[in-house]
Amino acid sequence: MNARQKLLDKAARRWEIDQKLAHAMQRDEAKRPAHGPVITVSRELGSGGASVGKMLANQLDFKYYDRELMEQIAARTNTDAEHIQLHETTHRSGFGSMLLSFIDRRNVQDTVYLRSLLKVLRGAAKEGRAVIIGRGGACVLTEALRVRFIAPFDVRVERMAQIRGLKHEQARQLVLETDHAQKRFLHDFFGCDPDNVQLYDLVINTAHLSLEHSAELVTTRLRQTWHEKGAS
Repeated sequence: MNARQKLLDKAARRWEIDQKLAHAMQRDEAKRPAHGPVITVSRELGSGGASVGKMLANQLDFKYYDRELMEQIAARTNTDAEHIQLHETTHRSGFGSMLLSFIDRRNVQDTVYLRSLLKVLRGAAKEGRAVIIGRGGACVLTEALRVRFIAPFDVRVERMAQIRGLKHEQARQLVLETDHAQKRFLHDFFGCDPDNVQLYDLVINTAHLSLEHSAELVTTRLRQTWHEKGAS
């Protein structure tokens, strides 16, 4: 057996072990309750969800986690945020991820990324008083207030064209690609479908709502949720 075949066999065995560990981690994490008020924000591109999330964090004096999550994962895995972001935007098999990590140590294996992501999400939830943007928060933090922001496709395309100064076709392609990448990320790492409304406590269509009104709806639901939890 040549050296290349030995490397492939080693990577395959390690990938199988990592897959079993990943499933076990997800089962364990799902059993752990979140502590303190936490809002997870799932959003379609162009729905304004991230902006509402930042507004909520400012109004409620909550910590805001978006790119900060990637930076924390990068610190845990000794790489940079750009390589961590590839897990959210680039599709590759678990075995392919394993091979890339052998070739370039800055490439983090999927199971290492997932393990770090779960720890970061749980750490933020344990501290409480947090708004967490994306990264599978709704799939993992089942005790949080899970909010989904949506808007009609054409509305989102028009918004992105205006925000980023794009032509209509460029904005349309951006929205399509981002929607696909988000669904693929959640499916690959958590087995979740972002369009499944049963994942969320509140789904807000921002087509005819201002950011301020959307934030008000979330705040009202948060107060109701934590009042109910405190009374139970």
